[in-house]
Amino acid sequence: MAMQYVTKRMEKAGAISGHGNHLTKSAQEIGEYVPDQLSTVTPINNIQRELSLLQRAEEAQEKWEAEHSLVEKLKAELALKEERLNQIENDLRLEHEKEVSFLKQENYILQAKLHSLEENKKNWDFSDASDPLTKQKLQSIADEAKNQEILIQGYHQKTESNMAEEIRRLKQEKQSLEVDLELMKKERNLAKAEVLSTSGDKEFQMKIMEEQYKQEIDGLKKRLQWYAENQELLDKDSQRLKATATEIEKLNKQVERLKAEAGCQNVQQQKRIKERSIDLKRIQELERQIQYEQTISELEQRLKSGQDTPKQYSSNHSLLQEDIQLTDLPDGKEDILQAENDVHHQHLTNHQMMTCHRAVKNLQKAEGHAVNDFNSIDIEKLQQELAVKNSKIQDLAKTVEALQKERRTLLSNQTKVERIWEKKKKPSKADTINTEPSSTQYLESPEPFPATLDEKCYQPNVFAGLHISDVLQENEKLKLEIEQLNLEIEKQKVTLQAAVTEAECETKRSQIDADERMSCLKAAHQKELERIITQHALEHSSSKVAELTNKVSTQEVAVLEEELEEAKQKHSPELKHFLALERKIKNMELRHAQREQELQKVIQQTHCTVDSRLIQENEKWKRLAQNKSNELEMFRIELDSILDVLRELQKQGVVIPEPSVVGTFSSKVTGHI
Repeated sequence: MAMQYVTKRMEKAGAISGHGNHLTKSAQEIGEYVPDQLSTVTPINNIQRELSLLQRAEEAQEKWEAEHSLVEKLKAELALKEERLNQIENDLRLEHEKEVSFLKQENYILQAKLHSLEENKKNWDFSDASDPLTKQKLQSIADEAKNQEILIQGYHQKTESNMAEEIRRLKQEKQSLEVDLELMKKERNLAKAEVLSTSGDKEFQMKIMEEQYKQEIDGLKKRLQWYAENQELLDKDSQRLKATATEIEKLNKQVERLKAEAGCQNVQQQKRIKERSIDLKRIQELERQIQYEQTISELEQRLKSGQDTPKQYSSNHSLLQEDIQLTDLPDGKEDILQAENDVHHQHLTNHQMMTCHRAVKNLQKAEGHAVNDFNSIDIEKLQQELAVKNSKIQDLAKTVEALQKERRTLLSNQTKVERIWEKKKKPSKADTINTEPSSTQYLESPEPFPATLDEKCYQPNVFAGLHISDVLQENEKLKLEIEQLNLEIEKQKVTLQAAVTEAECETKRSQIDADERMSCLKAAHQKELERIITQHALEHSSSKVAELTNKVSTQEVAVLEEELEEAKQKHSPELKHFLALERKIKNMELRHAQREQELQKVIQQTHCTVDSRLIQENEKWKRLAQNKSNELEMFRIELDSILDVLRELQKQGVVIPEPSVVGTFSSKVTGHI
């Protein structure tokens, strides 16, 4: 691919050098070949073409800058989306770690309670179980404990299976997310490569166009020099004609003197009349040529200075009409009328094109300012929202730290109370002697445990549950806020696209209006020309002969127009080459527009894919969070029910026998933890 790209560039450079050689050869041929008849339209057309080429170059540069800015914006958007995805992943990981730590803490609490129950059971074993009632109660309690242990094992197995399924799901989702991230990275790299390739091609094309424009400008400068030299030659010829005219006058005077001396007055008078008429015609022709050359020089100076006004056009028009009325030959009339029409038409087209280009540039500048203002407002809003969210996160972190401190203090207090209770429960010698009454009294007492343990029973909804529910609610609120922000961003994008489309429609409408105005002005100009011709014909048509001559002149004008078209087709190689360059420039502009459309389509497709993926990922994480919250609530409800049963048994004064069973259960719980 790289070799093909290099070969293409070398071929383009060779083509450009070939065009430059062709231009130099054509310039040399023109310098060698001096044509006899020159049209007044060629210098004006060349200057107009130069202006149009410069305008096209400026437009191409502006388009390239706009595309470059769009590419930079797309890069910034991709970077922002990647940062958002990374933030979402980190948040989800932190939530998962928090949930795991919370479950570990709950398991630790349950393990501590089981240890306390085992110690209580050991203390109960010291009592005497000689009564049959106590034996039956102990058996019933043991059966209930076994049943409860079986239930707890079932619940534990269910929780293990659910946790394994959750872990599998999370792993699968992690793999899918990694695959999506890799695909996004590949797409980003491809987009970067495409942008770099397109930017390189456009820079190379701009360089080629600049070189072509420089070569064309050099050729046009040479042409202007050639025209200046021709003008100098024409000035010299006019001076020679004036000198010849003075000499002719002198000779005429000498002839008159000789005729007076000869005495043939009648013959001499007739000859003088004929000669005078001939001389007058010649002088008029010479004056017309001189005036024609002067008008050409004045028009060239005006085109260079660029200060023509409608009043000057009207004055030129009136002067040319007077010249037409003074003239008698039809060929001079037709040439002067055609030259005036072409000059007037070209000046009108130039003025209208300049106004249209200025209007389009003003609209583009206004659109750019509006887009920049809108983007700055969006950025400020997003920064404010980020600051608010960061403050909320800091507050939540502070609350979490405070709750962790409270939990540690509670755990330390519980351990101290348990140690004090163990010291109190150690049996003395008097208690060992009187086992029977103590046992009966202990069974009859409705409150076997002290008030401290009854007061500080396990209540899952006091500390942890409320905090986690608040955190979940806040997470849901934050997710809703994120969704609202995404919706607002999408709405803003839609509004921006609508504004851009409206601006494009307005530019198209302005172009259409300008074209319509141009067509109307052309039609009005043609009508005015026809009216002037008809007036001139009516003024000079005094008889049928004059009408017939006018008809003949109109037919000759049509024939001459056809001949002009044929002559244009048979132009010099330079003009043909210039027309070919104009066609190539138009083709380049069309290709540029097509590439712009393709880039816009690709950008829209990437936006749609990224938005859809983000929505799907948000929905997946929401579902996972809801499922986890539901499972945690079920697990808490089950643990609360188990703890309620144990509390009721403790209140009834039931001692759980079989320490081996409880020990196996506690060892299983610790092993799972």
